[in-house]
Amino acid sequence: MRSGALFINVGRGSLVDEDGMRSALESGHLGAASIDVARSEPLPPEDPLWGTPRLQISAHCSSVPDQLFVNLHELFNENVRRFIANETPINVQASP
Repeated sequence: MRSGALFINVGRGSLVDEDGMRSALESGHLGAASIDVARSEPLPPEDPLWGTPRLQISAHCSSVPDQLFVNLHELFNENVRRFIANETPINVQASP
């Protein structure tokens, strides 16, 4: 890819050379990357992708549309409760 490019993969994790992507991000050749799939799912907590600079990893999941907003509303309410109680929100990972 051209220097500074943005790479996005929402297809299949097995199609990406994850070590190569990580190296390209760490060297600065690749400007940024965003993936919602990986070779291993769920991606193990010790996987080096989690600490890769300029890599955004989103959850690879399906949803049931009729429950989507109900679930989002419940998550929002729980995270507000946690914020007020000075607790860690759900689905937030601290940067390494």
